[in-house]
Amino acid sequence: MSYLFRKCLIFLLVFIAAFGCTLKAQEIWGLEKCVNHAIEKSLQVEGSLLTLDNADVDVSTSRQSRYPSLSASTNVGWNFGRTIDPTNNQFITETFFNNGFGLNSNVVLFNGSKINNSIDQSIVNVKASLKDLEQTKRDITLNVSTLYLNILFAKENLVNAERQLKLTLEQLSQLNKQISVGNRPENDVLDIEAQIAANEQSIVEAKNSHTINLLNLKQLLRLDPDYNMDIVAPKDLPFGTDPDFTSFNDLYAAAIVNQAGIAANELRLKSAELERNWPKLIYIHL
Repeated sequence: MSYLFRKCLIFLLVFIAAFGCTLKAQEIWGLEKCVNHAIEKSLQVEGSLLTLDNADVDVSTSRQSRYPSLSASTNVGWNFGRTIDPTNNQFITETFFNNGFGLNSNVVLFNGSKINNSIDQSIVNVKASLKDLEQTKRDITLNVSTLYLNILFAKENLVNAERQLKLTLEQLSQLNKQISVGNRPENDVLDIEAQIAANEQSIVEAKNSHTINLLNLKQLLRLDPDYNMDIVAPKDLPFGTDPDFTSFNDLYAAAIVNQAGIAANELRLKSAELERNWPKLIYIHL
């Protein structure tokens, strides 16, 4: 084996080992990182941003409607062969050239403050779109937090199920010792074995719950299903209220005041009121 071949082989083995280690590296995600990533990659947030941009365009369009419009046009004609002379409506065989120019301008003198109401309505729609964007981000945060909590519960349930299985196996070992000396009947083993099967089932259920919730979290984060990640329990979370001393009526009243979705609906109601109050102009055709 030549020196060059051995050198290439060693380099290839080192590369494969390094690449394999990279693939197996597990990235730890915190709750804040998950929430920020989900908001950044969310298609719903992108849709809300587009709606907000359209509302800004409507405001600009409503304001521009105050200004007069001006348009210009031109036309060019070249006639040859047998045709009709537009000046005397007679057939001619001469070739002639014609062109025309036009200038048009419109300005609103009075329309019953419809432009002002349209501008006010557009501004209210922008505020409603901002509230929709805020509510979308809150919904994403709630969904991520729910999945995050489910994963933590599944991990805790898995640890408890494994501990219970270990304890049951120890009980089986003690029972076998007692059976060997004649202190316990052999039929008692069946109960322990049934308990072991139940513990193993609990472990499988906890693993499945952890896998499913982790896949749902990856889907919400728009990550590849094979992406190797894990989460950790958040520490030092601040609590503004004590749930034991908060009534349902207090929570409902706080939601009415703080929920962005409710504020957005109220703004849309105001926008509809502005549109309904537009003056109805009467046109007389002479």
